[in-house]
Amino acid sequence: MMMKMPVAIIYDDASYHEGAPAFLNKRLKRESSGTHIGMYLAWIIMSRLESFQLRQTVADPIEQLRSRQITGRDFLFAHCAGKLSSDVLNPEANAFTQHYYENQYLRDYDNILLGQLNSTYLIPCTWPNYNRIAACIDQRLRDFRGGESPGLAKPAAAS
Repeated sequence: MMMKMPVAIIYDDASYHEGAPAFLNKRLKRESSGTHIGMYLAWIIMSRLESFQLRQTVADPIEQLRSRQITGRDFLFAHCAGKLSSDVLNPEANAFTQHYYENQYLRDYDNILLGQLNSTYLIPCTWPNYNRIAACIDQRLRDFRGGESPGLAKPAAAS
């Protein structure tokens, strides 16, 4: 009997954003389409919520990310083909991502990082920006673990 392998869920894909009018009209570099995804992926890895499979296949790049030698966006494009998918997340991260990522993450991302910029795609991929959004995601995970809806929790204040 053949065992059926589960199909990975694609939560987000940078190539989708590359075709968005807000992206095309700005004439941005390709990597700008993955900044928001990369910051979330960096948070996953920094929080040690990545899958065992990912940890086994790209251990050195994971350590480079954790030591901030590379960004989450660098990791996203080099090791995840620009996609945030269920197969790179552990079970808890998948449950949290299904609950939070599509429903609230981009609103939190923009509320905290957009400032005076007029496009999500213009937000710089920097470690200080990562620190700001990571604090919010940390709170969202605490709320999720406590049974609260992430949509009801107040996002971290922009600084």
